[in-house]
Amino acid sequence: MAAIKPHLAEDGQTTPTQAAYWNCAPASAEEGLAAARQGLCPTPKEVIEQSHAGLLQVAWTRQPLVQQMMQGMVIDVIKDGNKYKLRGTFPDDPEKIVEGAAWNPFAATDASILSWTSKMGAPSFSLPAGGTPVGGSCLGSIAGQSTSTEGQREQQAKTLLPILYGPRYKNQKIDLAKCICESCYAEGGQYANSSVQYFQLMRFAWAQGALKQQTASGRSVFVEVMIDAIDNADYKLGEEPKQWKRRGKIMRFFRLHDSGDFFSKPYFDAWKEITDWFHPTYGGPNGKGHPNPVWFWAPTRMWISKGWVDHISKRNRPRRGHDQNFSVRPSAYHVNEHGPLGASGKGKLGTGWAAATVVFGSKEKMTAEGKGRGKAFDWDCRAYAVEDGPTCRGAQSNPAGGGKGKPGCRNCWMLQKERTNYTWHD
Repeated sequence: MAAIKPHLAEDGQTTPTQAAYWNCAPASAEEGLAAARQGLCPTPKEVIEQSHAGLLQVAWTRQPLVQQMMQGMVIDVIKDGNKYKLRGTFPDDPEKIVEGAAWNPFAATDASILSWTSKMGAPSFSLPAGGTPVGGSCLGSIAGQSTSTEGQREQQAKTLLPILYGPRYKNQKIDLAKCICESCYAEGGQYANSSVQYFQLMRFAWAQGALKQQTASGRSVFVEVMIDAIDNADYKLGEEPKQWKRRGKIMRFFRLHDSGDFFSKPYFDAWKEITDWFHPTYGGPNGKGHPNPVWFWAPTRMWISKGWVDHISKRNRPRRGHDQNFSVRPSAYHVNEHGPLGASGKGKLGTGWAAATVVFGSKEKMTAEGKGRGKAFDWDCRAYAVEDGPTCRGAQSNPAGGGKGKPGCRNCWMLQKERTNYTWHD
């Protein structure tokens, strides 16, 4: 899923209105309204209007790309050495190429299957962010974005709210102005460019089709291609300040969905098959452990219904006596709030889930005792404290993970019982 601005944003991506809103951080709705009336703080309406314009910009950029792609485009997988690309062609018009809108010009080229996240220092698989109403892959964002209709938001909230707050807080509501998805970083900045949107739409369309195609091995085309692409990706291991190891094997790290989310249960199951292949003790071609294991981290909001919670919990349940190399972390829905059901890190959603990620918008709020549910997180991400950052590789590591507080943090992948906070950055 697209994370939120604190994860990967560059300086200046937070708008002045949003910065002022979070900096005000009123203790209550009444105080916030009083401050707004005095002109001291922006109103929630002003925040929503501004962020809504940014979300619409991405929707408008996508629309002409999708319309062109639907006119008979065929997507082929091209292998160039050890790298994979996607190429879109129009058999009835070989000279035709997809072009961006006039306000965001772009002439289509091949789309690499994997991308690289500089902050994470890891390869990634990136899909279009946002809810289905705007052509995105994030089903869990529908209740939290102003580009969804009020009816669509209310319908999803009915299944989301009981999991978010629990039965004791059944009268809570979705606060759109404070929704993390409303300020999604993957629908702004460089992500709003036609080229990035086209590449993500290509991967999205290819993934949906490739899941339905089987190879001679019995795997889907999606799983077959992704296993080879991930195995041959450049992890730039020489730039890791610390070589993390498990059972004597050097660990590689993959960031799943720097943009986008699990859009269907078969798609999640495919990723479980992929991550199992790279497991250090039962993965690989002989089932006795992959020689070059990979650890995967996927933040997600697909805890939005009991069906999804149970599916991920069952499918991703760790095998007894084995490390878990697939960290599926439930992402909080609002700024300055706990993850779903408090996400205590003790299996609240089930054994297949890691602990939550949260976003607290000010130092004053970071250790807040939210609504009687106790401390909100265990580890505060240090990536933005790096002088030449932000970067996980240069960030102080969580001492709980054996890093002794030295540079080279991989908390989100490895310490799956540690709830992590990404402080809002203006």
